[in-house]
Amino acid sequence: MKILQIIQNNTSTLDTTLPLLWYLKKNDPSASITILYCAGSKNQVLRKAKFLNEFTNENGMSQLDLADLLFQSNFIKKLWRFVFEKSKDDSYSFKNIIQNPVSFFLKFRFLYIGTSLRKKTENFLVNKLIDTKKIKKYIEPDLIFFDLREKSRFPGRDYIFQYLYDLEKPTILLPHSPHDITPTSEITCFDESGDYFPFFAKYWIPFKHSKAYTRFPERKKDFLLFGYPAFDSEWIQFNKKSNRNKTRKTCLVMIRNFYDEGLLPPEGEYFTVSFQSNIKFLNDIQDALEKLNAKVNLIIKPHPKASLPRVIDLINKSKLKNWEVSYESFYETLNKTDFVISTFTTSLLIPQFYGIPTIVFEDYVQRYVNEWDILSKVYKGLSLYCQSGEYLHDFIQKAMENYNSEKDISHLRTFFADNQLLKNKQILELLISKPYEIH
Repeated sequence: MKILQIIQNNTSTLDTTLPLLWYLKKNDPSASITILYCAGSKNQVLRKAKFLNEFTNENGMSQLDLADLLFQSNFIKKLWRFVFEKSKDDSYSFKNIIQNPVSFFLKFRFLYIGTSLRKKTENFLVNKLIDTKKIKKYIEPDLIFFDLREKSRFPGRDYIFQYLYDLEKPTILLPHSPHDITPTSEITCFDESGDYFPFFAKYWIPFKHSKAYTRFPERKKDFLLFGYPAFDSEWIQFNKKSNRNKTRKTCLVMIRNFYDEGLLPPEGEYFTVSFQSNIKFLNDIQDALEKLNAKVNLIIKPHPKASLPRVIDLINKSKLKNWEVSYESFYETLNKTDFVISTFTTSLLIPQFYGIPTIVFEDYVQRYVNEWDILSKVYKGLSLYCQSGEYLHDFIQKAMENYNSEKDISHLRTFFADNQLLKNKQILELLISKPYEIH
């Protein structure tokens, strides 16, 4: 079995697939698993996080970026990766410079200037240097996992897509998260310049209540229920290692992506919030901790697309104390975490299944999500569902002193089945051997 996973912009879809890739490799050490980052340097995506590099090395998986496809010389690869190392999301506007001129120099914000120009330069050079022959030289998979989170604007995208069209191998389109926001949420387009949903593609359904096939009723058989591997007990037992601070509690705080200070989200935008919304959330956390006189280390985990310098500026303008920012994988961070506080993100379900106390802080995004009655039951049925900052200190106290994880895990298991990894492996094997017969 030879599997290729294509990553466009961030590691979110690896949260979905990594437990399954681990399971496949564990049960078939000869399996070939390659992760291709569609960027000049994989550090654009990883942002120097260590877990994925260590994990893939330990488990015999390969990681490639576009530098691997373009050049033979290791020296040129290193030079290329150095030039194109910064994430395009870590931008810092001239407006921010004017508002914070001291930070521009003293806090090295100048390192993030010009990310847009670097991205355009990278796109131009990659499109001149890459071709499908270079791709085929390194990658000949039986099956492909494709990142379907967003529009495909990565360097060399036309050549990558032409390679996929020529290959016609089973291509599994990966979902955004463990569940959609509505029962009939439409799937994202595969290729904005080509096929929306090509004949060789299958769509990964993570949530049994999804009816994402409604736009393509004639292809209902190509929507395959995989579930969400990160919630599988076998993976959790493997990955779960205690690396917690024994003298001081650590809280993981997850925040949504946000607009610049002073800007309001446009009408109909629910998932990128205002600067002030995040400020209020962080201030409510600090106020609650001070009410309890709790000494807690805070790990701030931003949305994967959030700009690092903007996140730091946001936190500096809040009341928050004793914090650090991390883009590290959940599968590393959770082992350091005693409890979690988060506004809506489907990622907060991961620590729930790990048995980590997770406070769901209701905001307008969560209320919008709760309009689907099934999701309202998922989230409101959790024992640490907090509807107001006024009571947040009570929930923090319960999380630190009197939390029963078994109750919440049992509740979530009514929506997300366990022990699906073997079934997923069998689906993949059948797709490879009989790609047009499975349904």
